[in-house]
Amino acid sequence: MTSNADSVTIDKLVDNVREDPNLIPEEKEFTFTGVKSNREVQVYAEIAGMMRRLLVHPEFTIQDVRDLEGNRLKLDEYDDETVTGVQGRIPVGCLKVRASSRSTSGYADIISWGRNRDRTSNPEDVEDHDVSEEYKADDE
Repeated sequence: MTSNADSVTIDKLVDNVREDPNLIPEEKEFTFTGVKSNREVQVYAEIAGMMRRLLVHPEFTIQDVRDLEGNRLKLDEYDDETVTGVQGRIPVGCLKVRASSRSTSGYADIISWGRNRDRTSNPEDVEDHDVSEEYKADDE
């Protein structure tokens, strides 16, 4: 694969997000993992709406993506493959367990739609991409 971390945009990743068709719903997972001494938690998601929301979240730091063959790819290894998993970090301050349930039970609603994120690994190549309406059906 070519090294293209300088040209990988958040838009490209978001546009290529799909759930793995080889996994049944019980196998499509998401995790939030942390330890008390860290100010960030590790996040992993294989649910399309969650992946898209993480990718555009302004405080999410991408570590790698999973492709359709199950390979974990760093951004410098990514070459326009289908994204079936996203892993990264998010500050502990972004997480909150509410005292009451949300009005919706969709998994993607666990993560707010991010705004104002630098949408590329190279700040000079920022592209604008509003995913809130485009992928609304996948978020449920």
